[in-house]
Amino acid sequence: MLTRTAEASGEQIVRLPGGDIHVAQDGPPGAPTVVLLHGLAGSTPWWDPVLPALRDLHVVRVDLLGHGRSAKPVDGYGMAEQARRVGAVLDKLGVRRATVVGHSTGGAVATSLAEQRRDLVAAIALIDTGPRLDAFLGDSARGLVF
Repeated sequence: MLTRTAEASGEQIVRLPGGDIHVAQDGPPGAPTVVLLHGLAGSTPWWDPVLPALRDLHVVRVDLLGHGRSAKPVDGYGMAEQARRVGAVLDKLGVRRATVVGHSTGGAVATSLAEQRRDLVAAIALIDTGPRLDAFLGDSARGLVF
């Protein structure tokens, strides 16, 4: 079930078992779809600065479980679980194929979604995503990212 929020016509809550997910959509619905997944402590507004460059695309921004306006249950935060949830959201929105962009832990979710749903994910782009969640990159400034 989808419900619209009162704040913006492109924002809605997608009802899912285990927690409702807030989604913001921009651009023409019939255009190729790009899905934007934020990193830890982020939410859909994190992507606002890139929206003008993507204006000719159908952009779907998802507040991952526990972030932004999405539900914040006790559990369900594993990368594979988050990816399944994003896939279910896209299915409910009628998205059949998408490029998925993930920042930091959103990149781990994007990678897991691509592993789970080859039918849905055409390509992924990762921004500041480490090789794995427990990777130690040293004490350098580079090691502080992620």
